Amino acid sequence: MTTAITLVAIFVVSFTIVRIASIAMRLTGLAQNVATFQCISALSGTGFTTSESEMIVNYPVRRRILIVLMLFGNLGLVSVLATFTVSFIDAEKTTSAILILLGWISGAIALVWVLATNQTLDRLLCGAVEHVLRRTTSFGERRFLKLLQLDDGSSVSEHVYREGHSKPLHDFEIEKFGLVILGVRGAHHTHMRDVRLEMQIHPGDVLICAGHDDDQIDFEEALNP
Repeated sequence: MTTAITLVAIFVVSFTIVRIASIAMRLTGLAQNVATFQCISALSGTGFTTSESEMIVNYPVRRRILIVLMLFGNLGLVSVLATFTVSFIDAEKTTSAILILLGWISGAIALVWVLATNQTLDRLLCGAVEHVLRRTTSFGERRFLKLLQLDDGSSVSEHVYREGHSKPLHDFEIEKFGLVILGVRGAHHTHMRDVRLEMQIHPGDVLICAGHDDDQIDFEEALNP
């Protein structure tokens, strides 16, 4: 019983840490699926070397988040192994005692899995964590989302036109920032190959741009001061 409770505590803490870290990574501009994958990779010590990893190592805040995850991952692994070892050493040397112990452990893992895959619980947890991070940290100050990080310090990013009134695309002077407009996505329309400078951009529309990261930051600050 003690083993099951300990494992539940370890897995719940690990799950919570991953969710907090992935939300923090998303608030730095990463897509949610990329942030979650990289956080799980760091916590588990898997270390996938994908092109997405460059979006982490080139960003100091993200590197610090992953370092914390790696440390917690190693501590968690040691804790789980120690719990298993002590439990089997202390268990009576009978088949029934070992089966009961394995039953408790399996039940604990199943309980954690049910909690981790509960969409309502996950939504409530993510909402609470994001609210706290936005109120108490600088996460979320970068308001554009990177879709693709390139080797030369350039990226493809989404910029949401949050405030103001509708105006034609050429009024944003995107080329002045050294960016190339790739597409525009709105609530009821998407333009990827037929972007025209005279088309109207409304509050809430998303501008998809390619260019250097520094230029992306400058454009975001001008778009949503």
